[in-house]
Amino acid sequence: MRRRFPHPAFELRILLALILFTAALRAQVGGAISGRVEDGTGAPISGVAVKVKSLETSASRTTTTDAAGNYRFLSLPLGPQEVSAEKTGFKLAVRTGIHLAVGQEAVVNVQLAVGPMFQTVTVSEEVPLVNTTTSSVSGLVGERQIKDLPLNGRSFDPNRVDIWKGYRHDWTTWREMLPKYLAEQL
Repeated sequence: MRRRFPHPAFELRILLALILFTAALRAQVGGAISGRVEDGTGAPISGVAVKVKSLETSASRTTTTDAAGNYRFLSLPLGPQEVSAEKTGFKLAVRTGIHLAVGQEAVVNVQLAVGPMFQTVTVSEEVPLVNTTTSSVSGLVGERQIKDLPLNGRSFDPNRVDIWKGYRHDWTTWREMLPKYLAEQL
């Protein structure tokens, strides 16, 4: 008996390549949060620990601001988020009311006040709906909107028996009849 593949691990390599390729094609379903951390005078603060927390899953991620006071979180889960910023010599600042949708990049600027860290300044407001970071247009499509889409009579219904009357149900018949049936549906 002759092997079809040149190497015993060839099948495993093909399977691994397919898994990695499909993972790369996965749809982007997250959002992003970026912003700038400033002091009371509007000067950027570098080295601030910024944390974003998903209020639905309690998962959190932390980063540090760069020299210009900027930070960015990519591939965040959808839903309500909370952003907090802290640095020694400043009060802890917390921003709530941030709700991420598919593909949205929310800009959340944080202002730190001078003072002890044990005091917290909480700002609760909605992130503006106007996106100034990207020029893309997106929207959410609900289940009801999908159900209300017109199908224009195109419906593949395998339970329709009128086109199969009088035929044997074997592979040859299916192979011959399926293209005709699909052509009728279009």
